[in-house]
Amino acid sequence: MKGLKTWMDEQGVARIKLSYFGSADPALYDLEYDWLPSYILPNHGTTSVELPTTGWLAISVTNRVGVYMDMYGHGKGLFDWLKLYEPVARIGHTIWIYHIPSTPP
Repeated sequence: MKGLKTWMDEQGVARIKLSYFGSADPALYDLEYDWLPSYILPNHGTTSVELPTTGWLAISVTNRVGVYMDMYGHGKGLFDWLKLYEPVARIGHTIWIYHIPSTPP
């Protein structure tokens, strides 16, 4: 989370859509995010994001490939649509950052 927050600050990204596999609370890093389906990270807010989506996304690689996503009923292929895009950054080898345009490729 620390690396993601640093990257966001450096890039001027105030808010990001996040699917996180980990136990650190993003709030501890003042990270502004909209929840995406995740293996561990609970949805504490009322914001839900429809998939596929656009804009800035941060997704743990474990969630991206769907390793445990079935355990919470999300389905292993939930993020397969991201195969159309290359990550624009990688944080600590575990979080991939995507910028998805409003017009599909």
